Formats: sequence, C-alpha cells, structure tokens
Amino acid sequence: MEKWLRLFLVAKHVSPLSEDERKVAEEAKERTLHILHDALKKRDDLLVEKPEEHAKRDTYPLISLELVQDLIRELEKVTFMKDNNPEKEEKTIAYVYSSSSARTIYLCPLFWKEKKYLALDSQLGTLIHEVSHFLGYKDRHTEKTTESQAQLHRALTTYEIALAFERYLNHDEQYENNYYSCCGETSRDSVCKYSLMAFILRYNRWTIIPKHLSSLSENERKVTELTEILLRIKRDVLEIKSIAEMFIH
Repeated sequence: MEKWLRLFLVAKHVSPLSEDERKVAEEAKERTLHILHDALKKRDDLLVEKPEEHAKRDTYPLISLELVQDLIRELEKVTFMKDNNPEKEEKTIAYVYSSSSARTIYLCPLFWKEKKYLALDSQLGTLIHEVSHFLGYKDRHTEKTTESQAQLHRALTTYEIALAFERYLNHDEQYENNYYSCCGETSRDSVCKYSLMAFILRYNRWTIIPKHLSSLSENERKVTELTEILLRIKRDVLEIKSIAEMFIH
C-alpha cells in the first residue's frame, strides 16, 4: 500500500515544501497545538466528558476532552508535502490519505491564502479538519463511522470539528495591545473561556438529560428559557459578525 501510494504521488504534482512554505506550515502546526493545549487548560469551561448526555448535542459541535487529546497526539506526528495541481483545484485546500500510516498533510495553493490566526477559513482550522480524518471522522454525515466514534461524537463531521474551534471556542474580540478584551487572555493562540461554547455548556448544565427527574422545577424551567433566549442572541451576533467579515475581506 505504501509503495503504491509513493508511486501515485510521483505521478501527481506532489513535491516537498520550499523553505519559506515549510516555515509557514510548521508555524501553523505549532499555533494549532497551542490552541488545542489551551482548550485542555480550559476544559471545565469548554469541553465535555460525555457529549451524548447533553441536550444540545445534535445542535452544536460539542467537543470532548478525549477528542482534543487525540487531535494533539495525531497533529504532533504530522509532516507536510505540497500539491500545486490538486484534482479539484478550485476548491481543495489540503487533503490526506487517512488509510496511510504516514501522517502527511498535502497542502494546496489555497492553503497559503487562508488566515494566519484562528478564525473561519484559517490555516489552523484546516489542520484540525485534516487531522480529524486521521481519527476516522468523515466530511459528511452520510459516511459511516465506527461504533466507538458514534458513541463519542454523534454526527460530528470533520467540518464541524474545525468549526467548533474556529467559531464556537474562539474569542469574540480582536487581539489588541497583547490581550483579548473579551476575557483578558494574553496568549495570542488561545481559546476563550467566555466563548459561545462556554455559554452553551453553562446553559446545558440546566438541560443535561436527567436520569432520575421527569421534569425541571419551575425555577429551573424559567432559567432555562431565559438562557435559551440569551444563547440565541449571542449566536445571532456571531452570525452578523461573520457576514460583516466576509464583506470587509
């Protein structure tokens, strides 16, 4: 299999990165590792132990502690090659051969045009997306996953895993004067303890599927309804900001 793959790649337009490209790719890898490690540090606010127990598991891309640990383990093994003429040139940013034992990510011309820091359409999000393939996750819900993956993360796709970091765990504010005003974090490559995901998980503490209660109390119900409204407002604000960024860029 490995020999066949090497011959196949020679026939394609695959080659080693230039020195400048290698520096950019390795820098993106290190920043992504910083992001993932920071998510572990803020696990109490941003990660879950059992996504299947959360009422919003099918609405939001809940990320487990185990998944972040797996992403770190696989990303640390990653090396890079480039493909200047991918088969779907107008769309392909990067790709992997998930069945290969080599943890190689093939970077295409669009990768170098992506944003440097964590954001929608960022190099960091692309690396998280591709490394998710090494863990067995698929691009679409229709593709089959193993039983253990289904138990760990129902319906998560590679795109949703990347989106979780690019949007749901990310800071709401820009990094200025060496810190994020939304939470006071001073590390550039970090996630936000006051992010949309943190808000969702705080809300979910009221809506975790109860095992011994048939219904919420009146006070709990009121808090849940109010939190639902606030969550929708926060989500709408982020969507408006995303649309505005598209016009700006």
